[in-house]
Amino acid sequence: MGASCIFSVPLWFTLRFLAGLNQVLPAATAGITFRTMTTVSLKLPEALLREVEQAAATRGVPKSAVIRDSLERTLRKGRNGRKKVSCLDLVRDLAGHFEGPPDLSTNKKYLKEAIMADYERQQRKNRR
Repeated sequence: MGASCIFSVPLWFTLRFLAGLNQVLPAATAGITFRTMTTVSLKLPEALLREVEQAAATRGVPKSAVIRDSLERTLRKGRNGRKKVSCLDLVRDLAGHFEGPPDLSTNKKYLKEAIMADYERQQRKNRR
C-alpha cells in the first residue's frame, strides 16, 4: 500500500471543480483578483460612464473588468499592426488648410523665392 494524504477541501470548491467551473475568470468576476494590480483613477464623460455601466450589467462583471478588457483589446490591436497610421492620419487636421497661391506646388518661381528668402535669413544670422 502506498502512502495516503488526507486533506480537507471546501465543499464549494469541490462542487465548482466537479461542475467544470474551476476557471480563473469566473472567480475574477466575483471580485477575487489573483494577480497584483495597480489602481488607476480616471475621469470619464457621463455618456461613456453610462456605456461602461450598461456593458458591465449586460456581461455581469464589474465596471473595472469592462474598462480593462477594452484597454487590452485596443492596445493589442495597435501592437498587432492591424490599424497602421498613415502620414495623412497624422496631419489630417492640416490637410487643405493652406493659404497661398493655387499653383504653389507647380510654379518654380515660388521655390526660388523661398530659397532666396532662406539664404538671406541665414546671411543676416551669420552677420550677428
